[in-house]
Amino acid sequence: MPLGAARFTLLGGVSDAPYEGTNVSADLLFHMKKLPVAANATTYDVTTANSYESDGINIGGATYQANIISYDGDQTFGSGSVTASGQKLAIVRVNGNLTISSGFTLQTSGETLGLYMFIDGNLTVDGSISTYTKGRYVSGGIGSNIAVNSSANEVAGATVITMTGSASAHTNGSSTANALTTGGGGQGGSGSYGSGTGGVGHLASGGSGGGGSGGVAYYNHYQGGGGSGGTATAYAGTGGSGGSSGYTHWGYWTQDVGGTGGTGNDGGSAGANNSRNGSDSRAGYGGYDGTGGSLVIYCTGNLTVASGGSLSANGRVGNTGSSYNRYGGGGGGSGGGILVALCNGTFTNSGSITSAGGSTGSGRGSGSSAGTGGILTGGGY
Repeated sequence: MPLGAARFTLLGGVSDAPYEGTNVSADLLFHMKKLPVAANATTYDVTTANSYESDGINIGGATYQANIISYDGDQTFGSGSVTASGQKLAIVRVNGNLTISSGFTLQTSGETLGLYMFIDGNLTVDGSISTYTKGRYVSGGIGSNIAVNSSANEVAGATVITMTGSASAHTNGSSTANALTTGGGGQGGSGSYGSGTGGVGHLASGGSGGGGSGGVAYYNHYQGGGGSGGTATAYAGTGGSGGSSGYTHWGYWTQDVGGTGGTGNDGGSAGANNSRNGSDSRAGYGGYDGTGGSLVIYCTGNLTVASGGSLSANGRVGNTGSSYNRYGGGGGGSGGGILVALCNGTFTNSGSITSAGGSTGSGRGSGSSAGTGGILTGGGY
């Protein structure tokens, strides 16, 4: 059970200062290192009902809902998931070395405000740790920055590491340590009527993709209708809707097609079929679900991503606008999350570390891929 009434009294450095409680402002890594919790592999919400000082943790004067799961001793993760979901920071602490088995991908069980891991030892990633499709919509966004580390607590040295928000539509996020941002949502396929614009995300999720335009087959027989793809909802919300198809004159063989919705939380709606000649026309497709969530990892020892291993905070591609010989605009992809992977010891990457934005789905016309999330990696922190 949580030990919220207890206080750590270790001394010997800034990062070993006494822990004053979840309601006292501190950097994220300091809370992750010091939060009192029983190491029994059970997820606990940080709430006053669970004997903590506040409902969430105070980072830089703003309180974020959170849950935490803790393990004592060396661990190997090769199955299952981190039990966490909702509008909360999902925190994992391992008081020992951690190995991620080859062929296994560690993820949260649901969508969260990012996955945050503190390993008091070495981390070896033979498999994968991923926040693919684990971002979530936050109405109004996350207003405050999250200070991952600073000179105030110095868990990872004196380097200022701050998550600050999201890039704009189909724009890459910043990889500057004190201004890390997620990637903006991608642009839908332009089809015949114009593409939908991707949306801004927030510091724990890349943005959602715009909708693809509807299509019309033969411009020389074109009569009317049709629509451009819709704009994605800001802050990793619903993907943009697909535009409706146009229509040709009566009596012509036609391939009028609705556009495809953008990728988001949830995927955008399919564009309607407005064709007057239904023999070879169709509505569009719905967009995919999922945005790239943010991932932060800190180890007091060495961090090794082995050959074949990976760390990823990737966004998801857009759904296609194509089927056989019928083409509407494809949906825009979702943006990548922030990815931070640091250690006090030696950092070795023989595998893959990515936070790529999703590409626009295939189909009529073109669109811009979603933005890559900011990445910060290295040793000696």
